[in-house]
Amino acid sequence: NGNIVGAGHASSVGRFDDEELFYLESRGIPEKEARKLVVRGFFGELVAEIGIDEIATHLMQAIDRRLVRGENEAMTNVLEEK
Repeated sequence: NGNIVGAGHASSVGRFDDEELFYLESRGIPEKEARKLVVRGFFGELVAEIGIDEIATHLMQAIDRRLVRGENEAMTNVLEEK
């Protein structure tokens, strides 16, 4: 039963993210920044459920580093293509 609920939730999250992206972009936030905000918000909600501040802080810092690294890797790939 838990797996079914989780699967249903996962499929609804995708639609919610699209709506959230649209909303942020319609307010003038560039797509790349909007995507980072949505990803950070998604993980932020999950991490908050842990309930241990030290672990939550560590995880959010790791997520932030990964978002920056992903952005840097994308820029490197673009520059290498030229």
